[in-house]
Amino acid sequence: MYIIPFPKVAKTIVDGGGIAIPAHADGCHGVLKSYSGQTLQQILQSESIIAAEVSDPSELQSGPAHQNSIRWTPVLGSDSHHPSGKEGQRYPGSHFTWVKMGDPSIEGLRLALLDGASLSVRRSVDGPGDPNEHADLVIKSVTVREAKLAGRGTPLRLNLSPWMTSIIGGRGTGKSTVLGMIRLCLRREDELPEELEDELGRFATVPQTHDGPGALTESTTVVVELTKDGERFQLNWSQSGAGPVIRRRVESKGWTDSPGDVRTRFPVRIFSQKQVLALASRPESLLDLVDESPDVGGLGFEARREELETRFLSIRSESRALGARLSTRERI
Repeated sequence: MYIIPFPKVAKTIVDGGGIAIPAHADGCHGVLKSYSGQTLQQILQSESIIAAEVSDPSELQSGPAHQNSIRWTPVLGSDSHHPSGKEGQRYPGSHFTWVKMGDPSIEGLRLALLDGASLSVRRSVDGPGDPNEHADLVIKSVTVREAKLAGRGTPLRLNLSPWMTSIIGGRGTGKSTVLGMIRLCLRREDELPEELEDELGRFATVPQTHDGPGALTESTTVVVELTKDGERFQLNWSQSGAGPVIRRRVESKGWTDSPGDVRTRFPVRIFSQKQVLALASRPESLLDLVDESPDVGGLGFEARREELETRFLSIRSESRALGARLSTRERI
């Protein structure tokens, strides 16, 4: 019987376009327990292995594995020996690994495993919740049509990630223009500090001359698509002011008009670079932002304070009226 060495098997898998992941590496029959001496050294030093399926990730940080400074990413999988099981047992889907990839592919998986557990890989037992779940209010896309320097002829459409989107470019490539268009569509023009209001005013105008200030035309429109509480919405802005402002996606009817105030229904915060610098120079502005956040609920406290104040003044007025009536009882 000819036994193929473990490192050679791993190299053959990688050469064939696959990924070699030792299963149950810390189990009684796994590579970390079944091999020792020079054989284990060869396995640990193999460049063909970048991840291992382990029950206890600390096994990769102690003993020979630690001494060889291996960088295997710990993953987790479930056996398929039984179709179902009880809590704690392993069956299909009971134990798994979350992997962050742009597109599901062998190459995407390989890059995620190279990134490691702290960045692109998470075992199902290492943290609660679904990492694919995101905030209840998310901007999905921004579409600009017929602006001065954007969306002329072909609409400018930007698809945004529910986690983070980075728009990178040199000076004059339109980063601030996109942010300004979103601000107009979300009706957040009055949230800028006083020193920046004039700048937005110059941006949100139709230039009178070819080289005049202004980023709009008479036909400019902006559409921001969002999801909120599982529903899809479109917010619309146009230079002419025509058309519905809020539209909701109904599966059986398509896009339908929806009433309400944009600022109230879709509380989005927008900060330009200059605005962040202006806020940093005034600590009280940062505290205001904290108070307005949903987690703190400062606006709710303020509304409750005003309600109690109004009630207190009403009771005081009633008390004075009763006092005036009681002052005459000696003459009755």
